[in-house]
Amino acid sequence: MNTTNTLSFSTEYVDLFEEIVAWIILCVGLPVISLACYALYKLIKADFVTPIYVINLLLSDLIQVILRVYFIAERFLDTKTESFKTMQHFFLVTVRFGLVASLGFMVCISLERYLVVSHPLWYRFHRNVKHSVLVSLGIWTLAAIYAAIDYNVLTSYIVFLPVFSTIFLLPFPLLVFLYWRTKQALSNTIAVSASEKKRIRGALLLVLGIYVLFFLPFTVMSFFVIISKIRTYTVYCVMAVARSMVRLSPLVDPFLYIFMRKSVKDTVEAFPCFRTLGWSLTSSGTQDEPSKAHYAAEMKSSL
Repeated sequence: MNTTNTLSFSTEYVDLFEEIVAWIILCVGLPVISLACYALYKLIKADFVTPIYVINLLLSDLIQVILRVYFIAERFLDTKTESFKTMQHFFLVTVRFGLVASLGFMVCISLERYLVVSHPLWYRFHRNVKHSVLVSLGIWTLAAIYAAIDYNVLTSYIVFLPVFSTIFLLPFPLLVFLYWRTKQALSNTIAVSASEKKRIRGALLLVLGIYVLFFLPFTVMSFFVIISKIRTYTVYCVMAVARSMVRLSPLVDPFLYIFMRKSVKDTVEAFPCFRTLGWSLTSSGTQDEPSKAHYAAEMKSSL
């Protein structure tokens, strides 16, 4: 059993698998995230309470998705030059910067939903765009600090993996605690409507599910590799799948937009193409789009 840091097997098929995943991320993720950003922009125009953290989460996803272009094009570049190694390291660190920011905004989304239910009065008087923007800038700053340390210090895989894995593990207890506490608070409150409870619970469950399904496997495998020091082909393949799951997470984040709207009808009618095609869920079918005043009032009443 090989326990050294040098791979003694071919990675051709694993590399092909990761390239296919990169193409899927680019071809699916870019249009889906762009549509979600457009829909959130429509919420802002409707005087909706600005979903700052969801917008920033999608921006961090865009960074990861757009940079997949470089990793797809790597096979056509001269990999032996020093400039290639420098550029590759820079883009890898930038992707990690986006990942760290994503984790931060996932925690912020869960914390915000928790405050809405558990401390509604405090949240109502302290909620404003300025505070959300400042928190978001703080998340981006922390992610940038990590990226700077990663680029200049964590150049060795032996040093990088434990640090990165620990950062990945930190949100897990927070997300579980916020979901559990919010679920308890929802069951004990009568001030929140049943439909709003479903949206809050759904948003929290989606955030926790994204972490458990896409981030936790990589974290567990990383600690396994660090502790066991096993470098077999099987471990390498499982690690590649875990890495790919993390990279696929931006494809799921746009679904958070659904929990920003009151119903499926509100979700699909945010896109002009559905109205152009005659999509209508109203019983009368005589009104294609609500008035601007009604639309704004409806958005204010949702999450």
